[in-house]
Amino acid sequence: MTKTKKFALSLFCIFALLISVFTMMGFTTAYAATNSEYWSQEKYTDSDNLLQQDGSNSAKTIKDFSKEVKAASNNKSFPELAQVIPLQYLETTETNAVYQPYL
Repeated sequence: MTKTKKFALSLFCIFALLISVFTMMGFTTAYAATNSEYWSQEKYTDSDNLLQQDGSNSAKTIKDFSKEVKAASNNKSFPELAQVIPLQYLETTETNAVYQPYL
């Protein structure tokens, strides 16, 4: 391969990598913007139902969810966890953070 072809191929790879990075940043920002609603602790504890993203109660109860978790295999993920535990608790970066309701 000639020197100019190698240079052009390298330049193309760098350009494709940059486009990929900026695309992923855009998707991450869009996801964060749609999931940035933090409901109060009281909203999570007002009923025994899971709290949906729009703030309404789900048909599934916490007891049903806990049965699913207990019966699941080890590597199963539970995206509904954010409907049981407030997002600000799950997204914290503090070490040994302590949360309590304001009195």
